Amino acid sequence: YQVVEGAPAAAADGAAAAARPRLELLHVTEIEDVPLAITPFHGRLLAGVGQSLRVYELGKRKLLRKSEVHQALPSMLVKVATMADRIYCADLTDSLLFAKYRRDTNAIAVFADDETGRMVTTFCVLDYDTVVGADKFGNVFVLRLPAETSDDIDNPTGNRVLWDSGVLNGAPTKLEQLCMYHVGEVVTSLTKCALAPGSADAIIFTTISGALGALLPSTTRDDKDFFMHLEMHLRQEKTLLTGR
Repeated sequence: YQVVEGAPAAAADGAAAAARPRLELLHVTEIEDVPLAITPFHGRLLAGVGQSLRVYELGKRKLLRKSEVHQALPSMLVKVATMADRIYCADLTDSLLFAKYRRDTNAIAVFADDETGRMVTTFCVLDYDTVVGADKFGNVFVLRLPAETSDDIDNPTGNRVLWDSGVLNGAPTKLEQLCMYHVGEVVTSLTKCALAPGSADAIIFTTISGALGALLPSTTRDDKDFFMHLEMHLRQEKTLLTGR
C-alpha cells in the first residue's frame, strides 16, 4: 500500500471537508508460504517466509526478492528484529538465531543459534549481543553471544570457513544462557524500558491472560547476597519434589 491524498468529501451541511490521506493498493506479491514475521530493513522489507529469511524491495508490479538466507531454517520464523546489519530471528521450535547481512555479497548468513530447542512466542533485543525471549511454557530467558565471537567476516584474523560449517547440525556458534525465570503463563510481548527517569532499564512483559509484569535486574552485591541467603533458607524449610 501507499499513502495518497484523498479527494475532499462533502460534509452533511454541504461544506467541503478537508482532504484526508488514504491507503491505495499498489500490487500483491504471491509467495509459497505464510509470512509470520516482517520488519523494515535499510529501506527494504525483511520477511520470514516459512523456513526462509528474505529481503524484498518495492518494484513496479510486485515485491522483488533481493537476498535470501542460503540454508533452510529449522522450522518457521515467528518474529524478526534488526540492529545495524545484524538480524535476530525467533524460530517456532528451535529458539533464537543470529544472522548477519553481508553488504559486499548481498547475502544473509546464520552464524549463531541456541543449543536448546525452545518454542519461542516473542523476544526483545537488549543490546547488540543480548536478547531476552519467552517460550510457550511460560519461561523467560536471556541469551547472549559469547564475548570471543565476532560476526565481522572481513576480519583477516577470522576464519571464513566457519561461516559455512555447522556445529550439531546448526550454526558454528552457540548462544550462552545467562538466566531463566518461570512466569507461569504464556508471555505474548516483551519490551525494555525505564520505569522512572534515571532508573535502570526493566523488562516489561504481558501474558496471554492479560497480566502485566516487570523483571528488574539485580545490580548490587547486597541484592545478590540477600537472594542467595533467601534461597538457602528456603531449601532448609522446604525440600523439592525431585529431592535435589
